[in-house]
Amino acid sequence: MTDHELLSHYTRLARVVAEMFSPVLEVLVHDLRKPEQSIIAIYNAHVTGREVGDGATDLGLRRLADSSVPDVLVNYANAAPDGRPLKSSTIAIRNSDGVLLGSICFNLDTSYFSEFSAFIQQFIAAEMTAVVSGGEDFNPRTPKQEIHEEISRLLLERNWQNKRLSKEDKKHIVSELKRQGIFNKRAAVSTVAKELQLTRPTIYSYLKS
Repeated sequence: MTDHELLSHYTRLARVVAEMFSPVLEVLVHDLRKPEQSIIAIYNAHVTGREVGDGATDLGLRRLADSSVPDVLVNYANAAPDGRPLKSSTIAIRNSDGVLLGSICFNLDTSYFSEFSAFIQQFIAAEMTAVVSGGEDFNPRTPKQEIHEEISRLLLERNWQNKRLSKEDKKHIVSELKRQGIFNKRAAVSTVAKELQLTRPTIYSYLKS
């Protein structure tokens, strides 16, 4: 591949990437063999306001003069001429003999994302209130469900789930439910009576004992 073909290849690549990330990403190709007019292709040029025929930046000139400048620099902080923040990357273009021909450069205008971030933060902002300090319970259990679940837990805990409950077993369950404050719930006596196959008066008698 000739030097011209190599630079043309990077120019085509620059166009594709710039179109993919338009309008926030400027992509340009420098021919550093003529540093005073090094830009041979530039896409989304509004980011820095430059055009074809403009010269190399100070980094490009340093790359020509100082071999210690890395061929690949990725995601370094930068700024547009009008002060907008940029995130930039650059890759040196060398031919098969290792001769520096130019560079392909990427300048991402991050101000777009800063504005979007501010919008998102405002959009998702929520306030805590004294009425709903910990969020709502979208699947609240009814008192009947709570009582059923607690009795099921007691039966499982004692391995009584498949057992025919005796009078003492039922008294023990009523006593445990009383200790837990279950009978402060609405219709608790009727619900427990139904669960344990007892009458309401029997439940009251167990509660008194």
